[in-house]
Amino acid sequence: MNYSNISFIQQLNKDLHKELNDEELQQQLVLNIAFIRELANEITSEATQIFPGLKEHVPEMQESNSSYLKDVFAQLGSRL
Repeated sequence: MNYSNISFIQQLNKDLHKELNDEELQQQLVLNIAFIRELANEITSEATQIFPGLKEHVPEMQESNSSYLKDVFAQLGSRL
């Protein structure tokens, strides 16, 4: 899988080149933390659907309708 074709990774890489003041950096970090939580929820949801036994080891997930990894999971689905 070519990670450079994943749109949110492209954006994260692009954002690394921005020069931000302290306030802007803090705002970006808050957004990144929220984004990471959404990704974690997506990964956890996908993993527990495939391996239901993992549910006992999963921390509480927040409700999220994000689908950043939908295409990635679709590509990986053929390998599972």
